[in-house]
Amino acid sequence: MMEHYEKYCLPIFPIKNNNYTCSFVSLGNKAYFLTYPQDRPKDMPACCMFSPMNHPPRQDFIEHLPYSAERSKNLDASVQAYALDLESPQGPILFGYAFYKQPSGHPPYRHPQSFFFSGDTSVANAPIVSQNYTDFRIAKPDPAQTWAQVAAMCPSNPPPCQLFEPPASQSNGHKAQWNKLMQRKP
Repeated sequence: MMEHYEKYCLPIFPIKNNNYTCSFVSLGNKAYFLTYPQDRPKDMPACCMFSPMNHPPRQDFIEHLPYSAERSKNLDASVQAYALDLESPQGPILFGYAFYKQPSGHPPYRHPQSFFFSGDTSVANAPIVSQNYTDFRIAKPDPAQTWAQVAAMCPSNPPPCQLFEPPASQSNGHKAQWNKLMQRKP
C-alpha cells in the first residue's frame, strides 16, 4: 500500500513545516516514510523506517471500527461513517473512515469517501485531517511508481523515523498526539 502527498505532508507530526512531498509505503508489516529531493526538509533522510509493524488495512478492517450514526448524518446522510474515538494524555484521538451509501461502478461497490483522523493543532491548525477520495477506482498500481521506490530510495537497514519526536532543527516544540494511536495493534 502507498499513500502519496504532493507538496504537503500530513499535518500529524510536530514538524515546523509540512510543505514537502512525502509517501508512506507499507510492504507486508513494514512501513517506510519517503521524502523527495525537490522539497525534502533539512536533516530529513530520503527514507526512514516508519514502523516495523504497520501493515496496510485488511480487507475487513471496517468490521473493527464502530459505526458512527452522528457522523453518518454529514453530507446529507449520503455516507456511512465508522470511527474510533480514544482518549490520551495529550487529548482526544480520532480515527475513522466514511463510505458512500450508494454503490456504484462495475461491479457495484460502496466507494470510500474519506479517511479522517486527529491532526496537529500546535502549528498546522488542523485538529481534524480528512483525506477525501476523488475519482476512486480499482486499478493495479505500477510498482516503479509505488513500492519499488523503497528499494530505490532506502538503504538495506533504514534509520527509524523521528517524525513524532523530530530533531531540534525540524521540531515545532510540541509532542505528536497520534504517537499513542500508531502504537496500537489492530
